[in-house]
Amino acid sequence: MDSYFENGIKLKGTLWVEGDAHFDADLEGQVYCTGHFIVGQSGHVAGDVRSRDCSNMGEIKGNIFAENKVVLMEGSKVTGDISTYQLVVDEGSNFEGYCKMIEAPPESSISPNG
Repeated sequence: MDSYFENGIKLKGTLWVEGDAHFDADLEGQVYCTGHFIVGQSGHVAGDVRSRDCSNMGEIKGNIFAENKVVLMEGSKVTGDISTYQLVVDEGSNFEGYCKMIEAPPESSISPNG
């Protein structure tokens, strides 16, 4: 894991992460992650997430764009739309929104402008 944001941290604004990140904090704003963005059980994101892969165990209120895969784990909640190549929804997760399956994962192109 390249970055870890623990419970109790509160962020507001745009979060840019190179590599993988485990997020158990609170964020109000956008997320750009070049690797795997994992929202832990105590993690709360109020804003859009763009990443290569995204796994959610906490709560995301915003749209998710993951170039490769989104995993919604048991007990997680997403309120927003998902665009991804692969979607895994565990029993006991909550997803309120629309899903668009993209045809193939592109070469990684996550950037604040993309």
